[in-house]
Amino acid sequence: MTTESVRSREMYRQFYTDRIGAFLWDEVKANARAAYAPNPDVAANDDFHGGALFIALLKQHIVEHGPLRVNLIGYSAGAIHLCHFIDYAAKVLDEGFAFEHVILVAPAANFGTFRAGIVTHAKRIKALRLFAMSDAHERQDPLVKLAPVAYPHSLLYLVSGLLERDGPDTPLVGLVRHLEGERYAGVEAVAAGRQ
Repeated sequence: MTTESVRSREMYRQFYTDRIGAFLWDEVKANARAAYAPNPDVAANDDFHGGALFIALLKQHIVEHGPLRVNLIGYSAGAIHLCHFIDYAAKVLDEGFAFEHVILVAPAANFGTFRAGIVTHAKRIKALRLFAMSDAHERQDPLVKLAPVAYPHSLLYLVSGLLERDGPDTPLVGLVRHLEGERYAGVEAVAAGRQ
């Protein structure tokens, strides 16, 4: 992490951005998790969990029409949803079912979520592709393009540095600096995710 990144993060902490933002980020992650809570055995209503319902309908379609090729794409926070999707699908769909391609673009998932959804169910994925910017590009990609002084780095830098509850610089799958190098190699979830 650069000195400039540390200074930016500390400035935002002074304004309690970390607490407000972390509360909102927790909501995003909780909603993704809640989408895959089991549904009651009654007709669908507004209280149904959409992700669980979708997977139940996918299972029904496979039973009625035979094998199906399924590709999944998760971008940014959508990668968190995708991890929960795969985890729940592994519990519901037949053991022989595997996703054709799982594609993650700038995934905002932390390595714990990635391990639970992707690493644990690796045999359910035929091909995994991950797209991320180099660290130099992440640092030069201001969150607010018209006012880079507001926050000079990317959204993933903000999530990792301020919004994740595990502390500043929480390793995210979409940040190349967390995917490479020795600094995070000793973190169990990171090591499992890298493998």
